[in-house]
Amino acid sequence: MIKIFLTIIILCSSNQLHAAYKGHFKIGKPYQIFDQWYYPEANVNYEEIGVASWYGPKFNRKKTANGEIFKKHHISAAHPTLPLPSIVEVLNLENGKTLIVRINDRGPFAKDRIIDLSEKAAKKLEFKEQGTTLVKVNFLKKETNELHQKLFGKIMLKSHPENIAENHSLSEANKL
Repeated sequence: MIKIFLTIIILCSSNQLHAAYKGHFKIGKPYQIFDQWYYPEANVNYEEIGVASWYGPKFNRKKTANGEIFKKHHISAAHPTLPLPSIVEVLNLENGKTLIVRINDRGPFAKDRIIDLSEKAAKKLEFKEQGTTLVKVNFLKKETNELHQKLFGKIMLKSHPENIAENHSLSEANKL
């Protein structure tokens, strides 16, 4: 009896989360910002080293690319090509700090930057004051699938096999 009751609570909680979520799943089509082309894809092997920056006040409480509301005091990030939402691990290579982050927006569009973190994420990774830092970003497939299951009731990456790249990095996509 207790087991059935707990299962019902878990299912109801999951359904309430799905119903309350205001964002949507998005991979998207290729797009151009200034002279740079970006090719969104579900690259489950995404791993890249590059410069991270952060954004906050100007975008606070505005809609993200997948319809969520950006909150500078929450841990989130923008990435130019990964599915929205996605989970990544960000390692600050200058101090060894690591943070698990949810990607829910597009960006950064400043030259040579690979991820734009929320103000809170920048604080946690201890680079807010300097503005940018060298990072390693890894896509977390299992955690992304778990997030999709909670938000949408299914694993979204399986639903979009035409967009799943097994070994295609952002830097390779930009050479196309």
